[in-house]
Formats: sequence, C-alpha cells, structure tokens
Amino acid sequence: MHPWTKAELAEITGGIWEGELPEAWTTDCIAFCDALIGPGALVIPRVGTYRYGVHPRKIRRFRRQGLALLADREYRPNFEGLPLLRVASVRVAMKYLAERARSAYGGRLIAVGGSVGKTSTTAMINVILTAAGYPPFPGENFNTVSGVLGLIANLPPDGIHAVEVSIGFFRRLLEVSALKPHVALITTIGDAHLEEYGSREAIAKLKARLYDVAEGGTAIMPRDSEHFEYLRARALSFGAKVVSFGGHAKADYRLVDYSHEDQLVRAVLKGRDFAYKLGNPGRHMAVNSLSALAAVDSLGLDLGAATNALGEVQAIHGRGEVIRIALASGEVHVVDEAYNANPTSVAAVLAALAEGKRASGGRKLALLGDMRELGPRSAEFHAGLAEPVLAADLDMVMTVGTQMTYLRRALPEYLLGPHFATADDVLPELATILRAKDRLLVKASNAMGLHEVVTRLRRQFGR
Repeated sequence: MHPWTKAELAEITGGIWEGELPEAWTTDCIAFCDALIGPGALVIPRVGTYRYGVHPRKIRRFRRQGLALLADREYRPNFEGLPLLRVASVRVAMKYLAERARSAYGGRLIAVGGSVGKTSTTAMINVILTAAGYPPFPGENFNTVSGVLGLIANLPPDGIHAVEVSIGFFRRLLEVSALKPHVALITTIGDAHLEEYGSREAIAKLKARLYDVAEGGTAIMPRDSEHFEYLRARALSFGAKVVSFGGHAKADYRLVDYSHEDQLVRAVLKGRDFAYKLGNPGRHMAVNSLSALAAVDSLGLDLGAATNALGEVQAIHGRGEVIRIALASGEVHVVDEAYNANPTSVAAVLAALAEGKRASGGRKLALLGDMRELGPRSAEFHAGLAEPVLAADLDMVMTVGTQMTYLRRALPEYLLGPHFATADDVLPELATILRAKDRLLVKASNAMGLHEVVTRLRRQFGR
C-alpha cells in the first residue's frame, strides 16, 4: 500500500490522535496481527471491537521504533509514550481503511471461497504467483471478515494477490465492498454449515455473492456441482465471464486422469493437453489445482510455468500435511487433516487414502472425530460416511465423539477400533495401537481437538 500519513489516517477513520507524533510520520503497515508488527507500523492492540490484535509483548519489543496505536474509545493505553489514534470502532475503521486501500490498488485480486479446498487452492495460487515473481500478502492467511479487511488494508500498490474468504464474510455485506476481486473462485458447494443455513441451496446462494462483488470480472466455478447452473446464471447476471473446472466433459479446465503413485495430473486446459506433478497428493487436490490454474490463466500468466510450479506445493498444517513419527517399532506416517471436517471433505481424504498402497507390512488406519454444524441430519451424514470408509479399504477405524457412534453402527465389526469420548482420551491408547509402516489419517472438525493429538504425537515422536 502507499504510505499512510498521520492526517490521512485520521480523516479516513474519523479518529483523533492522542500523544506526540511527528507531522511527517507515515506508515506502510497496519499491524493487525503479531506477524505484521515492525518498525513504524500502525499497530492494533487487542481490543473489544476487533477480532485480532497484536500481543502486548510484541508491542513492547518494538515500542521505541516509531510505532503508533489504533484503538477504540474504551481502550486504556498500556504503553507509555506511544501515540494513539482513537476511533469509535476498530472494526469500522479497518473497513474504511480497506476500502481506501482497495480503491488505490493498481493490481489484480483473486478471491477464493467454497465449502472445501479454499485454503489449499489459495496456497496453490500463491505458489504459482511466487514462482512468477509476485510477492505474496505478508503475514498469515485469514479468511474472516476482520482478517480479510486487514489484508486488503495492507495491499501493496500493484501485483496479483489471492485472498481466501469464509462463508461468514458474505453475511456482512457492508464489508464486501472492500473486496471487489477481479477473479472470484468457488471451489465447492458442500454440507459445511448446514446447521446454520439449512440446505446446500441456501449455502450456494450465499457463496454466490462472491460473483456479485466481482461484477464484470471472471467467475470460476465447479462444473461437477449440482448447483453449477445456478452459479453460472448468478455470475452472468453480474456481467462476469464464466469459467468452469472439474471432471465434467464440458469443463473448461478438465481433469482427465490422476495417478496417486507419482502424483501426476493429466488435464485438458482450455483445449490444450497438459501433464504435471503435484506436490500435494490426492485426486481432490488435482481438482483444486485446476481451479488455481484457471484463476492465474484468466489473468494472463503462462500455463506451462504455472503447472511446473504446482510441483512445489506443500501440504498445509491440519490440511493434509504428512508427519513422520518414530516409534520403537519403526516409522509411522500421520496424515494431519484435523483442521476441519464435513461430509464432502471426509469423503475426499478417504478417497485419497484409498488411492495409496499400503507399505509392506503396514496398515491403513483412520481416526475420525465428529463433524460439527450439520444440523438435524447430523446422524444421517455421519452414518453416510460408511460408504467412503469401506471404499478406502482400511484396516481399522477409530472414532471420537458422540456423533461418530452413528458411523460405527453402519460399519462391520472387523473394522472397528476403539471409540473415545474426547480427544484427551486418544493418545495413550493410540500410541499402543500404532506400529511400523502404518499410515494414519486424522480427520475431524476443529472443535473436536484432534489437532492437539497430532501436535502431541509430533512433540513426542516427531522426526
């Protein structure tokens, strides 16, 4: 972003400066999280009107390096001598700053949403952009309203940038005006958040708002989705160019074949044959890669170079990262998918597990925890996982949580491993079950806490 002046910040946010700050002071960083703080930043401390904020310890570390604070009326300063821009609401102030930064942005923006795969797809796009020489967003990946506003407020003057957006973003239409992507990509419409929204149709209607805010841009959508025609009509009504991806014969970016053994993708991309390797395994990742390629191709990047870059993509913590742990009996591979879960994503990772061969003498195991936010059909959805579980040819299924009992009832006895009430009960028994050359899939909604099981395994046995 261009450097903000003291006067600009006050004018945009409606805030009032307190304390001594040189009139010539400027900043090119609004530090809304720990990763962004540095000399000369405008820092958001932890306040009640904003989801994020910088830890006091971090602020103290840089306090003598030209920092200023952005905080709301109720904030009581904990740092002597730091100038403060006081506003009615930090969240509203960030909205205004994001809108101003977006209006001054001379680059191109890609927004990625969807029920499954948006984080992995955004990561793929960023790897392609980095390989092409475009700097990524600084800091971490955020997909909430507050996080997206923070990222947009820190947009550089130009370039190409990809931002992930969660479903909650579209409930807050006042903030959407700060996004305005040139490319709007929806990965999937699945069953996540059914408890709140009631049906896939309602979820599709909400996510399709991404095409509204990309008016006149490019709308990228899954051709295999049952909601394709609705998404297409919605995008066209806002003047967007429609581009599709998937295994469907009419997809613009079409998956022809995927080999799990060498992670090779064969695809037809806008009528041209391509073969490329993925750094992250799984057929669902191959489909995600098509959407990422569609996004960068729509902005004029070279497809050949983009496919080459996909070999460098690495799995993300909690979303497919493979962790090697060393037990007394030998090495075990743990597939960490513990960040979140819904019926679509669980079926996808089970299919990926099915595609891989067992190591000689090893087993395929799954530790599955409850899928949250599925509403009154939760029992049905959990029992419905029996089909993809059986197709995965597992040796054992261990389960965690009350809802997973419905899956257990639908599975044959020979597959059933132990059941645990909570994540805290898992590790002692799991350590005795695992043996050399096993491959263990861990998948659950984040609230189940199975990510802590993975963390403890890594700390105790990680290599």
